[in-house]
Amino acid sequence: MDKERAITIESNSSFYTIAIEITIIALIILTPLDFYPYLIRIFNLAKELVFEILVIIGLIFWALKITTKEEIKIASTPLNLPALAFMSICAIPLLWSNSPFVSLLELPRF
Repeated sequence: MDKERAITIESNSSFYTIAIEITIIALIILTPLDFYPYLIRIFNLAKELVFEILVIIGLIFWALKITTKEEIKIASTPLNLPALAFMSICAIPLLWSNSPFVSLLELPRF
């Protein structure tokens, strides 16, 4: 019974790893479309939507991979503190904003 569960977890993990790799490759291949000068600005919403959907799909597969392994490890690196400080600096002005929803929508532009 334990061997079957271990095999199932490993096969799910490899499936999620392959799915994550495919979404990253799709993002890499589709990135030049955003900078292609002859693509009319009318398609900006469609281009942004494709990137947002691919990132969300990649994050979902990553979360599923973590939950099937049943272990969460956060690596301590020197980059953690600057990243946390930057996110805090970007989030603090939301408290003083006249329209927090609009500010929250504009936050990813930084």
